[in-house]
Amino acid sequence: MACGKYMKVITYLVLFFIAASVFFSGCTAQKIPDATVLNTRYVGGEHNITVYTLWRHDLHNATWAEFEYTVNGKTERGDFVEDYVPAYEFLKSNTSPDSIITCWWDYGHSIRGWSGREPVVDIPSVEIANSVSPYMYMSDAEKKEFRDEFCTAPYNKTKDIAAILTADNPQDAIALMEKYGSDYLFVVDMDLEKSPVFLSIAGKQNVSTDSPDFNKLVIWKALKGENIDGFELVYSGSGAHIYKTI
Repeated sequence: MACGKYMKVITYLVLFFIAASVFFSGCTAQKIPDATVLNTRYVGGEHNITVYTLWRHDLHNATWAEFEYTVNGKTERGDFVEDYVPAYEFLKSNTSPDSIITCWWDYGHSIRGWSGREPVVDIPSVEIANSVSPYMYMSDAEKKEFRDEFCTAPYNKTKDIAAILTADNPQDAIALMEKYGSDYLFVVDMDLEKSPVFLSIAGKQNVSTDSPDFNKLVIWKALKGENIDGFELVYSGSGAHIYKTI
């Protein structure tokens, strides 16, 4: 795909990051329209990471961070939340290189790029395109392009991740994680805001985040750092929580 096409979609995704801090692939920071690179930090590592701090003056003077990494000869790009670096470092230092991480798709690129661990999924599926904030502002042609180019994850994976997060029986969550060979669950505090999407995908639209039933779900217990049957809390800090199946 031409970089010009990427820039158009990145414009949408930058808007989404301001609203929801998601992660995505794109082209270089220097080529984003109306963006100024304030700082470039080379991190290196297995995937040759570079972190950019950018200022975009046409988006309410927004400042944000992005990172770039290379895997299998392909350069990937994503929004970056510095607070989660200790969690990524934990995965890198305390899990086996072949570990597979269960998380919502938003964080897949950061987990792979920084820790070298593979996420179950790192992009949305077409069925949930309308849950990505800028989608509603796109023209019909732009929506089609967005769906075709960026929403390519199998929906069964999306549904399984949602079912894991919203399981009221932890054993059901573990069984689905085992389906993907995953024994680590990664959640962040921002997942609370996204929980209505998880619940809808999982067919639990009758459960609201302020209801007693929500407090029984894996996602709530994980975000609170509570004990979860069949899981061990192995990391908690800076808004991120990591559980390992036992």
